[in-house]
Amino acid sequence: MNEDLRKVQLIEKDVLDAIVTICNKYNLTYYLSCGTLLGAIRHKGYIPWDDDLDLFMFRNDLNRFCEVAPQEIGDDYFVQFQGTEPNCFEDLVKVRKTGTRYADVWSVRCNYSNYGCWVDIYPVDGIKGINSFQFKFQRIIGKKVIHRICNYRSLKNLEGLPISKKIIHYLSCIFPLNVWSSLRTKIYTLGKTDTEYVTEFTGDYSWNKLTFPRSVFGEPVKVEFEGGEYNAPKEYKKVLEITYGDYMQLPPPEKRVNHMPPNYEL
Repeated sequence: MNEDLRKVQLIEKDVLDAIVTICNKYNLTYYLSCGTLLGAIRHKGYIPWDDDLDLFMFRNDLNRFCEVAPQEIGDDYFVQFQGTEPNCFEDLVKVRKTGTRYADVWSVRCNYSNYGCWVDIYPVDGIKGINSFQFKFQRIIGKKVIHRICNYRSLKNLEGLPISKKIIHYLSCIFPLNVWSSLRTKIYTLGKTDTEYVTEFTGDYSWNKLTFPRSVFGEPVKVEFEGGEYNAPKEYKKVLEITYGDYMQLPPPEKRVNHMPPNYEL
């Protein structure tokens, strides 16, 4: 394993532990998710080439986390969302390790105040039904339209972008970013909190890989990850099957990729 990659993984594990401490103190439920959950089950730790760490939290718990974490977490970390980073375009929360730099190209264009190694916390929302008009509206208008507008509205550096993206940016300036972001959140949260199905709108996977029966989450179970025990969905095997199919099968070497930027500080 690349030595620097392992350093990134250990830094993110430290961030994870800081998040878990706050969740335990305030009785907030989190779950390992996506590649982190896959790594826990298949490797009992990170996927060997992976350099990020992902969590799910239901929207109400994540909102509460955003209220308490900035004051609780200490100066070694930064809780990044629009409340603490006004130019943040994402509908998720990143908790970053202060004193490190692991910056993706897009966030640099947004001129963030903190580019540290991070853990992503994705909000999980209820949906009316997989085939409902409301869910299609949320995916098309919320995800494909408003979310993209938020992306381009947040940009501070347009150098080298195609003219089409610059046009979207200038047109989006009719409203402040927080107005667009608020509209996106309202669309994402149209579903009630007791629906049969839930989804995560923000991730890069197609919607059907991030939409689950609510029952698969339930009371968390503990799974091993990097020598510790962390929360996983009650039916984590079903979650992994929905997202990855045959999740125990390793991908071909050409698909074993990560986010490592060309310049970083650890």
